[in-house]
Amino acid sequence: MLSVTPKKSSLLTPDRWATIRRLVDWVDRANGRSPHEVSMRILKITEEKGEVADAYLGMTGQNEDATYNLDDVTDELCDVMLSAAVALVTVAGDTAEDLLAVQWEDIRRDSRGFVRCFLEITKHTGRAASAYIGMTGQNPRKGVTHTRAEVADRLCDVFVAAAVALASVADRDPEAILNDKIAKVAGRAQAVTA
Repeated sequence: MLSVTPKKSSLLTPDRWATIRRLVDWVDRANGRSPHEVSMRILKITEEKGEVADAYLGMTGQNEDATYNLDDVTDELCDVMLSAAVALVTVAGDTAEDLLAVQWEDIRRDSRGFVRCFLEITKHTGRAASAYIGMTGQNPRKGVTHTRAEVADRLCDVFVAAAVALASVADRDPEAILNDKIAKVAGRAQAVTA
């Protein structure tokens, strides 16, 4: 069991954490929780991160194949945050909320700009994947090099980096945007299980 000093995050309410736990239960029922499945949940963050890049490039006119707007970018950032939260609950269990709160920083507008914030997501996603590989000993040359707590810590970094990126680009309250996204995904999950 991971040990942390309890401290609650204001970005995700207890109701939202309960929804995320229900989503994890839904994914567990559908796919199980083998080491491969946990790897897929971490890989899902990378997929969503790529969709942020695609939307941002489209919004700024850098990708002539597609047109996107700010809502598309913020929606994809919420997907990164939600995927990171699902992976975090998968790895950290009941301590996920407190672990994230321990690392929480204010998500005010970041002066580094969106691209710099996005690159932070990329860095932290890679570190989370590397830590998971190290935790499971999947690199035969290195063996087990990381703990479950280190994986959870890296997943918190992904969530926070995506939250900072969302705050840097959003034209409305990031918490409201994330809450809308969580409700939308929870609704889809209920429709699938109904």
